[in-house]
Amino acid sequence: MLHVGANGCVHPIFTHDPSTLCLRVRPDLLNLPQRLRSIFCAPAGHLFWSVRYVDIETILVGYFAGIDWMRLAGPVIKRDSDDQERGHHYNHLVHGCLTLDSPLHTQQTIFIAEQVVVPIRDIKRFQSEYFERYSAIRTWHRRVTGLDDTGNYTEQEGAHQRGWLRSPFGNVHRFFDVLSHVKGPKGWELRYGPDAKRAVSFLPQSCARVMLTRAAQRLPSEVKSTLRLFLRDGVLGLAQDKDVARCLLTVTEEMEHPVPELGGLVVLTGATSRRSWGEMV
Repeated sequence: MLHVGANGCVHPIFTHDPSTLCLRVRPDLLNLPQRLRSIFCAPAGHLFWSVRYVDIETILVGYFAGIDWMRLAGPVIKRDSDDQERGHHYNHLVHGCLTLDSPLHTQQTIFIAEQVVVPIRDIKRFQSEYFERYSAIRTWHRRVTGLDDTGNYTEQEGAHQRGWLRSPFGNVHRFFDVLSHVKGPKGWELRYGPDAKRAVSFLPQSCARVMLTRAAQRLPSEVKSTLRLFLRDGVLGLAQDKDVARCLLTVTEEMEHPVPELGGLVVLTGATSRRSWGEMV
């Protein structure tokens, strides 16, 4: 249930996921269906504005895997561009494929398949073709988790051996049971354990959160005052019509600022403004 304050606004509580530093919001405004987002309308003379990173987790996975630039050359699974809510889950599918190719994603894959109305076999084919094209991602998975036990790890690798990972921004997270011993046909083998997905997700998701937070902190006070909600990959604001263009330009410049901790990496953004939050993709 959404509790509306006396000023006609919903005032959420912000926390962070301890595993990835991703934003958590109560009530969960980030996962509102499209039909419910439409109830949030700007007052007369105002517009909602939003600036969001374009494929930030995809790009960060490519950075850590040693791939200069990662884009899908063309989606294996087509989405209905007129169905925004279905499109949201399609994007979730694309980014989910970049984390860990293991049974850990079975339930998530089933959930997304139901939302996008795509057969699970097509999603599995998509995953297979994706990892075949970008084989460096699987190599990165093995190094981050420590399954590829070379013994020569950076602080962003070897979670099983170290018990922790450190992001380029200095954030440290500890992991348990990243790899587990499983008895196979040839005896006991090391395979991905319950914490493997968290270890692989930690770097791209935590870096994305730090980049967004720092960009917001650099904003001038007059733009900060228009911020209304932190999204997973961007920000949502509410401003007078005459101020929207300035807000979009200022926020875009800060979010596309080169990141020195990531070798000067720049992640592009997309900006939009509408009368209703539900009209935004």
